[in-house]
Amino acid sequence: MSDLDNVVELVEFSPSPAMRQAKAKFWVRYNEMPLADESTINSTLAQQLSGNTTVGKWWKQPGFKEWFTNSKEWVQRIEYLALLSLDAAEEVLLDPQAPAAAKVNLIKAINELANKLPSKSKEIKFIDGAVADMDEKQLSEFIKRNTKLLKA
Repeated sequence: MSDLDNVVELVEFSPSPAMRQAKAKFWVRYNEMPLADESTINSTLAQQLSGNTTVGKWWKQPGFKEWFTNSKEWVQRIEYLALLSLDAAEEVLLDPQAPAAAKVNLIKAINELANKLPSKSKEIKFIDGAVADMDEKQLSEFIKRNTKLLKA
């Protein structure tokens, strides 16, 4: 089954909050199993690891099993929503009636996501590299200088 088929299935099957909770509990526990093999997931295992006996009833519903056993649902949904958000952003940017402020905010957000703008935060520099290159005298002076800063 292709990723597109999985996304279509996810759109067609609409899980309830209780189903989502059972799936989340299942996958957290399942992923802790060292020899987990996704091809062996069945109704019994799903009930055991989710702690929800209703999973057995849901298992018979069209689309539930495929949705429940899809370990890549999160990634697929995020990709799908990201594509929808880009479509929505494009519509706003191309709409002559859209407020200018909305367009400016979208432009900023898109350029930040695309790493086209300089970072607003200062880059953190770690001194381990410099310390490793110091000789004994430099290291001693560095320690004295920085110890004073710690006492202040």
